[in-house]
Amino acid sequence: MWRFATGLLHSGRNGSDELALHFLQAMDTKPLDLIGVAHQRLTMHCLAELRSSISSERLKSHRSRLEAHLVRWVTFQAQSRKLKEGTLADEPEFPNKTHLMMLQSEDPVTFRTALMAYKKRMRSGSRVPLEFVHVLTCRLRKADFEKTQKYGGPLLENDVSMIIKSLGPPEYWTESVKLALSLSLENRNPWVASGILSALNDYPEIIASYIEAISTILDSDDASLRWRTMVRLSGQKNLPQSTLDRMAKFLCRPDETRLARERVLEILTAESYWTKYLTLKAKEDEGGEKLGDDSVDLVQTGLKLIEYGNLENAAIATLALGYQDQQLPRKAINKVLTNLLRNDVVIRLASLDALARQTNLGIEDLRAVSDRLDNPNRAVQLAAVKALEGRSELSRMDDTLCSLVKFLRVGSLDIDSEIRLIVERILRYQEFLPVRVMELMICCFNDETTTQTGRQKPLFIPGGFSDVMPPFPEAALNKAILYLRSDHRKIRRGALLLFDGQSKLPETVLRAIIECLVDDYEPIRRQAMKTLESHRSDLNERLYSAIDYHLDVEDGTKRDLVFHTAYRTAGCAEAVLRTIEKALLDKDNLIRLNALTYWIQHPDIPGRLHEAVAACCEALTHKHPKGRHDMIKMLSREARRFFPDTRILYALAEFLNDDDVDIRRDTVSYLSRHPNVPPRITAWITSKISEFPDDIFQYTSSMTILLQHNDAYGATLARAKVDEQLKFLLERSDTMHIAWYMRNGQSLIETGSGVMYKELENPRAFANAIEKARKKAEMPDVVARVPWQWMGFEW
Repeated sequence: MWRFATGLLHSGRNGSDELALHFLQAMDTKPLDLIGVAHQRLTMHCLAELRSSISSERLKSHRSRLEAHLVRWVTFQAQSRKLKEGTLADEPEFPNKTHLMMLQSEDPVTFRTALMAYKKRMRSGSRVPLEFVHVLTCRLRKADFEKTQKYGGPLLENDVSMIIKSLGPPEYWTESVKLALSLSLENRNPWVASGILSALNDYPEIIASYIEAISTILDSDDASLRWRTMVRLSGQKNLPQSTLDRMAKFLCRPDETRLARERVLEILTAESYWTKYLTLKAKEDEGGEKLGDDSVDLVQTGLKLIEYGNLENAAIATLALGYQDQQLPRKAINKVLTNLLRNDVVIRLASLDALARQTNLGIEDLRAVSDRLDNPNRAVQLAAVKALEGRSELSRMDDTLCSLVKFLRVGSLDIDSEIRLIVERILRYQEFLPVRVMELMICCFNDETTTQTGRQKPLFIPGGFSDVMPPFPEAALNKAILYLRSDHRKIRRGALLLFDGQSKLPETVLRAIIECLVDDYEPIRRQAMKTLESHRSDLNERLYSAIDYHLDVEDGTKRDLVFHTAYRTAGCAEAVLRTIEKALLDKDNLIRLNALTYWIQHPDIPGRLHEAVAACCEALTHKHPKGRHDMIKMLSREARRFFPDTRILYALAEFLNDDDVDIRRDTVSYLSRHPNVPPRITAWITSKISEFPDDIFQYTSSMTILLQHNDAYGATLARAKVDEQLKFLLERSDTMHIAWYMRNGQSLIETGSGVMYKELENPRAFANAIEKARKKAEMPDVVARVPWQWMGFEW
C-alpha cells in the first residue's frame, strides 16, 4: 500500500515531487519502528516507485540521504550476521545507486555483501549495466594491492572470482574489462590468477587466451592452490608447451599428494607430452645443434637423459619412457629398476610410476619394486603399492604379500589409510590367501610394537576392511578368537573387524562375538552388534538364545545395546515385537524410549504402538526429568513418522508442570506445532507462558507460539529485559516482517500475521531503555537524520 501510494503521489495524474517528498517525510515521523529493518524495507520499496529522471533536486537530495542510510543498515546487518543470512541488499527493490556505493566501499564486509547480493540479483546471461561494469573493473584492478596482505590469499581469490562472475558472460565484456583482466594477471599474484581461473571455468576458450599467465599459479608455494589449478586445467585442450613444461616440473616436487601427481600424469599423457618431450631432447645436442630426423631414438634419448641429465631431466625422462604407448624394451626396464636404488625421492617416484605402466614385468622385477615397501618415505611406499596393484604374479609371491600385510596395521606406525585401502584391494583380489599371509593378518592384533619409551602399544585395523576379504579357513578364524579376550581393547576391536570382513562365520566365532556385546569398551560392543547384523543369515536358534541371555545384564547401557542387537538380528517382525514388549517392561527409561523409537521407525512391526507410547509418557513423572526430556526430543525428531493421538497429547501436557525449563520449552514447542491440540491443552500452554516469561527466548518457532497465545504476550516478551526483546526480534527480522512500535502508551509488535500488544506502565522509561539497547547493539538510527533545516523543510 505504501509503495502504491508513493507511485501515485509522484507519477499519478495529479502527482508531483512535492507530494512524494512530503509523503517520504511523513514516513519518518512517529511512531517509528523500534527495530528498523522493516522501516528500511518500506523505504526502499517506496524509492523503487520514484522516477529519478523527472525528480526535482530536493527530492533527489532526500533520496540520496535515504540511500546512504540504507548502506549503513546493510553494513550493520552483514557485520552482525557474518554474511550467514540475507540482507536488504538481496531484495530486488534495493536501489542501484546504493548498491554502487557499497561496491565502492573500503570496508571488506560491506563490499562483499554488495557483491554477493548483486550476484544473486543479476539475471543469468544478461548484460551488466555500464555503471556496474566501471565500478567492478576498478575493484578488479586494485584487488591485488588492497587485499592480499590484510585479508589473505583465499579471501582474495574468492573476491576476484565473484567480481568476474558479476561482470556477466564474456561475450558482453567491454575493452575495459579485458584490459583489467590482463593487468590483474600481469601482477603474477597466484591468488588473483586462481580467482580468474575459477570464474572462467565454464569458458575454456577464454581461459585459453590467458593460459600462459594463469599457468604461473603452478609455481605457487601453496599446495592447495596448485591442486585446484591442476583440476581446472585438466578440462582444457591443446595446452601450450610452456604450461605442459610447468606441469612436468610439478612432478619433480617430492611433497605433492598422490592424487595431484596422478592428475598431472593424466593431463600430460592426454596431451602426448612425453613423445614431444623426448623428440625435442633428441633433436638437440648439448650445444643446441639440430639433429636429423633419422637419428631420433626416443628410448635411447631417454636413457641418455637418465644417465647424464640433471635430477629434473632424469625424472621427467624416466616418466616419458614409462608412459610411451608401447612397452619398454628390457634394457630400459633394467635401467629404471637400477634407478630405484638411487638415494633420491623424486627419481624413485618417477621410476615406480614408470614401472606401474609396464605389463611385462617378471617376478624378479616385482620383487625389486616390493623392496621399496620398506622405504621410510610414505610417498615411495604408496607408489610401490600402486605399482604392485593388479599383478596376477603376486599369487606366487608369498613374501611380497606378507610385506603388504604390515600396511593393514596402524598404531605407532601411523600407516596412511590410502595405502591400506590399496593393500586391501590387492589381498581381496587374490583367489586364495596363503596360510602364512592369514596368520600375519591375525598377528596384526598382537601387541608387538615398542614405542621409544619402551611401553607396548597394540596394532589394530581402525576402520575395518572396506569390503569382504577372501575366505579364511575355519581353523585360522578360530585362532583369532583368542584375541577377542585380549587385555588390550584395540586388539579386541581389531579381531572383530577382521571377522567383519568375512563373508561367512562359523558358530564358534559368532558365539565369541556375542560375548563382546557386554564388553566394557563401547566401540567394541557396537562393532560386535554391527558384525552380528551383517552375518544375520549365519545365526541359528542357539545363537539367538545366547543373545537373549544378555538381555538381563545388570549394566543398563550394555543391556540397551543387546536389545538393539536383538531387534536388528531377529528373523521376523513378530520376533522383534516380542523383544520390544520385553524392553518396554525394563526399568531403564532409555531402553523403553529406544524400543519405541525402533518401533516408530519400522512400521512393519505389528502391535498397538500408540498405546505403548501413551503408557510410557504417563509413566514419566517429575522424578524422571531425563526420561521426559528424551521423550519429547524423540517425538519432535520423529514428527513426520508418528502422529500422536489425544491420550498422548494429554500425557505430554503434564510435562508443562515440570520444574525444568528445557522440558517446558520443548513441550510447548512440540504441542504448539501440533494441528489438533485440544482447547484445554492450549489454555495450559498460555498459562505456562505467562507463568514462566523467560522461557520464550528459548522456544523453537517462538514468534508463532506468541501469536497463537497473544494474550500471554504481556507476561512474556514485554516483561523481559528490553535488550533481550530487541535482540530476539532483530534476529527474526530477516526472515519475517517484524516491526515494533510504541504508541499511546502501548508496546506493539507487528508481524505478517498479527499484532501483539501490551500496556506500558512507564512509556518514557521504556523509550529510554530501547534507545540504550539500540546504542549497545551499535544499530543505526531508524531514519536518516541531518542536523540542519533546509528550504523550510525539517529533515
